[in-house]
Amino acid sequence: GSLGGGLTLIIGDSLKVFTTKDGLASNAIITVNEDIYGNILIGSYGGYSIYDGNSFKNFTLGSKSEYFSN
Repeated sequence: GSLGGGLTLIIGDSLKVFTTKDGLASNAIITVNEDIYGNILIGSYGGYSIYDGNSFKNFTLGSKSEYFSN
């Protein structure tokens, strides 16, 4: 997690920091995981984000996600 510094990922040989300016739902990260497709799932105080390697898709409380539907 982070206390407002966003998300830091290792991409190739370097570190990349992502923040709300890059499309992240919140800079206060609670949890990070990777799904079976290689997407990065980020839980934060502002909702959750899915990063597909190119961009973020954000979901907030009350939004509907096809990602977790049955």
